[in-house]
Amino acid sequence: MRTLITTLLLISLIACKGQSNEDAIYLTADKYKISIENINSTENSSNPLQDYKINVFNDKIDIEPSYLESDNLDGKLVNIVKGNFNQAKIKYEYDGIFYGADKLKITIGEKRDTVITVPINNNSFKIPEFTAKNYNNKMLEKAYVLNKAYYNDILSNADQYGGMKSDEYKNALAFLNKKQAEFKNLEQLSTEVNYTKLDIELINTKSNLKGEIIYKKKINDEFSFKTKENTKKENFNFSKSDIDNSWSVNCDNGLTEFDITGNKAYLSLYSDNAIYINARVEQNVKSENEYLIYFDSTGSQEKYYADKKNIVDEEISKTEIIGKISLNNKDELILKWIGLYNLKTKSLEFVSDFVMIKENGGANPIILKKCK
Repeated sequence: MRTLITTLLLISLIACKGQSNEDAIYLTADKYKISIENINSTENSSNPLQDYKINVFNDKIDIEPSYLESDNLDGKLVNIVKGNFNQAKIKYEYDGIFYGADKLKITIGEKRDTVITVPINNNSFKIPEFTAKNYNNKMLEKAYVLNKAYYNDILSNADQYGGMKSDEYKNALAFLNKKQAEFKNLEQLSTEVNYTKLDIELINTKSNLKGEIIYKKKINDEFSFKTKENTKKENFNFSKSDIDNSWSVNCDNGLTEFDITGNKAYLSLYSDNAIYINARVEQNVKSENEYLIYFDSTGSQEKYYADKKNIVDEEISKTEIIGKISLNNKDELILKWIGLYNLKTKSLEFVSDFVMIKENGGANPIILKKCK
């Protein structure tokens, strides 16, 4: 067994005058030598080779990009400098790739593969450019789940993304305020079908001579955004007494309120007929830092407009969750509003027309400020 070669200096790079091209990388294995042409260098390098990490083990060459911007290898011309091959068997492993995060690409977990065989004529062949494959509903579903995890991560770690006034935070609110059914294609979910790994097997059909070149893109295989373990954000545990207060989108607006005392709450629901409701606040048994809100009764309501909504208490479920709350910090409460479930119509009511969502510019979850 030959020793694994891990440094670029030990890779034989043919760079003699009149023999090499400045836009090519030259690689040597035990029984063959190749060049890969037309490589576009990044701004970080003075020659194409610096854009890649290369390991050689016997007749196998592993290539990984050093940067996200490193040039891909599909569509490139390969010259056989040494070795006698007449066929290249090219296997593409591909997946849905989420590209919405800054300087990060992540697979959604729907790995597939396809194989193409091309002839090698005059010691040269072109690696076919990858053509995006069709996707199904399962891939669309997984792309949505990854997007949701990413945008929830932004809300949970707002300070790591530039704060609540940043574009990232606004985009997260806009995404989470939409229903899953509104996303009809992968492009809407910042996801594309593309290859993650390229495996080229060099073959001589008349002998046992073989070679293998593996190119693996710089893509994460799992979700790992700015998690609580990886940030400097305070591990903020809060007690029930921390949320006992008066909260509002705008504390100067005395017409909307959300008052919490103990396990009871009183909040503004609907502006047109001035509806206020009483609610119960219970800790989520699955999360010590989250509390659930349940409808209890109507606090007060008017009938200013006959064509506008009113509540019949007996028709509203007292066991369905109408909202979830958690503290963003000592002075900010995050309210994820769900709506009141009508037992008679079997549907949610007071969802997008919830007065605090309207006051929050249509965004949900809602950031509430402490007003006392």
